[in-house]
Amino acid sequence: HKLNVVESPVLIINGIHDPIGKKYVRDLAGSLKRADLHFLDNSGHYVWIETPEETQRLILDFLKKN
Repeated sequence: HKLNVVESPVLIINGIHDPIGKKYVRDLAGSLKRADLHFLDNSGHYVWIETPEETQRLILDFLKKN
């Protein structure tokens, strides 16, 4: 992947019921040097709609850290 040149921290939030599948998301995160990957239990593809509070918390925590 050409993503391994990305030096910035990257937040990846994915629902466990997303039809894309965990393997693809894990591969994506693995190709980034500073990926912060989170799977949300009660969500599919639209995490910001399906689990807005948890998504917001993860984003705010990520921004505070980085």
